[in-house]
Parts: sequence; C-alpha cells; structure tokens
Amino acid sequence: MRITRFGRVPRLDSIDLRGPVAAMASAALAAMALSSCQQDDLLKPGDIEVNILTANYISDEAFADNPIELDGEALEREWGGPLDTDLPYHHIRVSREDGSGDPGEPAYVSMKCFYTDTDIYFLVRWADDEADELKDATYYIGPDLAADTTGAYIGCDNRQFLATDQVWTRNFNDGKPNDEDRFSIAFDVDNAGDGLGSFREQGCLTACHLERSPAFGTVSTGRLDVWEWLATRTNLARDLYNRFENPSAPIHGIPAYLEDYTADGVTGLLPDPGSPVWRENWEDDHHYPLQVYRLADDLPFTNDNCRNRFGAPCIKNNGVPVFYPWREDGNRFIPDFSCADSVNQAVLPAGREERPWSPGDAVTGYYFTYPSGSRADVHGKGVFEPELGRWTLEVARKLDTRDAANDIIFSAEGGEEVTFAIAISDNAGSVHWGSGPQVLRFAPKVARLARSGKGAQ
Repeated sequence: MRITRFGRVPRLDSIDLRGPVAAMASAALAAMALSSCQQDDLLKPGDIEVNILTANYISDEAFADNPIELDGEALEREWGGPLDTDLPYHHIRVSREDGSGDPGEPAYVSMKCFYTDTDIYFLVRWADDEADELKDATYYIGPDLAADTTGAYIGCDNRQFLATDQVWTRNFNDGKPNDEDRFSIAFDVDNAGDGLGSFREQGCLTACHLERSPAFGTVSTGRLDVWEWLATRTNLARDLYNRFENPSAPIHGIPAYLEDYTADGVTGLLPDPGSPVWRENWEDDHHYPLQVYRLADDLPFTNDNCRNRFGAPCIKNNGVPVFYPWREDGNRFIPDFSCADSVNQAVLPAGREERPWSPGDAVTGYYFTYPSGSRADVHGKGVFEPELGRWTLEVARKLDTRDAANDIIFSAEGGEEVTFAIAISDNAGSVHWGSGPQVLRFAPKVARLARSGKGAQ
C-alpha cells in the first residue's frame, strides 16, 4: 500500500473533500492502525467457516428500529457490534495470486451482510495507508494570477494560455496520473460449471486478468454481476432520496452510486444499460480541465421555490463539495473552460473568497450528474478512517431489480447460496488483490427481537 505521494504536493488542505487525503507515511502509525484493527477482531483470519458469508435477516420492525444508513459510519446499532458472536465478521483473504499484477503482500477484507424483505446490505472494511480519491485530477502550475500586480493577464487576449497543457498537469504521482482506491464484488449469476477454471472453482483468479481476452470473464466463468466502488467516481454522497421518504432523514441515508456491470466470456465486462454518475472532465490526452466550478452554473439555491429532481430544496452544487462540479441536468450545455475563467470560484474551504488561479490549485478529473437505468441500482458510501488506516464501505441494493438480463436476482430464501469473489485496489485500476470463491448464504427469515448494540454509537 502506497507511501510515496506526489512529486510536487499541491495545497490540498484547501480542498474540502469528503475524505481528505491523509499522509500516512509513518511505518509506526501504520502498525498502530493494524493493531487497532486487530483489537476490533477485524482484518485478520477469523474462526468461522472459511468461505461462508451469512446474510442475516432483519424484519421490517427491527429495521425500522435500527435502520442501516448508507453513510460509511457502520454504527454498532446497525451491524450488531464488532464482537457479537451471533453476527461475526467474515474475513476474506485477498492476494496477488488470486488477483492481477503485484499489489503487495496478501491482506484481509472483513464483511457482514443483512437482508430485509426488499433489500440486501453489505458492510466492508479493509486496511489502507491513505485515501486515494483524486483520480485524474489536474493541477494548475502557473503563472500565479493571484500574485499578478502588473495587469499582464488582463483581457482574454493575454489569457489564452489558461486552456492549454502548458499550465496544467496530472503527473504528480511519480510521473503518473493519480488513480483511486477500489472495491469490487462479482456474483455468479448462472452458476456456470463446477470444473477447473470455473468461477465457482477459482473465483477472481479465473475472472479478471488483463492478459486474457476478454480481460474480464472467460467462457468457463459464466455470467457475472459485478459491483464496483470507486473512491473518486462513485463515492460522492448527494442529497438524494426516494420521493416517498422523509427528505430530512431518508431511510437509506444519502448514498452515492456504485458502478454496475455484467461480465461474460464473450463480451467481457460491460456496464449495465443507462448512464453513469460521472463524466470525464478532459478531452483526449489533454491535461487542462474541460469544466470548472462556476457559481453561474449552479442550482438557483437562493430561490426558496427551487426544487431539484427529487423534490428537495435546491442546495449549492446539490450538496456536493464544489471541487466536484455537479450538473442537475447532465444534458444541459455548459460552456467549456476558457480564458474567461481566470478566477477560481471553487476555492475551499467554504467561506474563503474566490481568487485568480494560483499554482497548486486542483480541478477534479470528473464532473457529476444523476445516473440512469440499471446503472443506478447499487448504492453505497465509503469513509476513510486515517486514525485506523482503513476504509469502511456500506453498500445496498434491491433484492430484485426486475432486470434479470443484467443483474443477479436474490430470491432471499433461507439456505439460498450464491458464489461471489471480491477484489481491492490501492490507487490502481488493473493491479489488485483478488479472492478465491466465497459463498453468500441466506439465513432463514427468523425475526430478531433486537440487534446487538442497539442505541450504541
């Protein structure tokens, strides 16, 4: 897990991110984090069945009393407590031999699972030395317009350089663009084959290796439903909720959206039908941003009568940090970044006045809008805990999305078993730790009087 950061560090403390990048270079601090995790019975081999993750049932009454909010906090009242012997963590070994590339020594991912009559919920935790959530961010490298007192850059004729590669770079990480942390889970949809090389026999090893064609999925793999959490592109919590829920306290929290793919041996890995929540903020191989945050492009949040797509009052940038431009209407035309944008209106933290561009100013590699179709089925939110050196991710989806062509449909009958495998990446795309095959087993629908840790924070 990576220790070295940017060759030249921009002033990222001025960016109000949902999980600020923490410099965790100290080996002693990393050891303390691991020790703390082990004290919580996390991130190490467990003593339960080696490959069985139990999905425990929550009745509607119990869920209403202790709802799981997808905010990445993983409260004990939601998940039964870390030491509850009846609701243990399932510890999954992930390694390079079951993954791809050379990510480093094997690690463990800790998981829990609950299901209701309508939804399934996963809690996932894994160790990391720092949060990597600035994939493809681009950085202004000069000149310092904020310090210009000569008037040399007044007028568009003298500011044409703003939208050129000469004054922007993405190469702050040992000469390579930043990537992001990732978690993936793949479910066996068709239960295709038990033989050597099948997904049920080898898990991630047979499904996701770049030297093969297609890169994800083989004929023996069968069809897979793949959910992928991306620290940059899918982890922004927006103020979204079902219109029939209480907007001030939606029962599913304020989730972001995971990516949702289908994989098979013919087509490889393809996104489900629909549009993604993220859009690339550059063109071709250019470094300069395609769009920047502008107050003029924001929702009219000062209008008390304004309502967003979900009927809620309009909020500045729809509640997303202005470092990440939000588009309420993804099809609306927004003028590209140009010499007219010599002022950085996204200067953070909140309350600091906008100013002309200064070296080290960062612009997100993506801008965001609502996803659509089957690509908006899986919700979740991850939070990085620097003091413990770990990610905590909460994920949920409907048991039945009514899209059997692209999604696994969970019958959620007691005893139902589904084969799955997981993978994690540290600031990388193709290089990852993978797992062997695991089994998700649905426990019978026996109502619990209460979950352990009720009312605990």
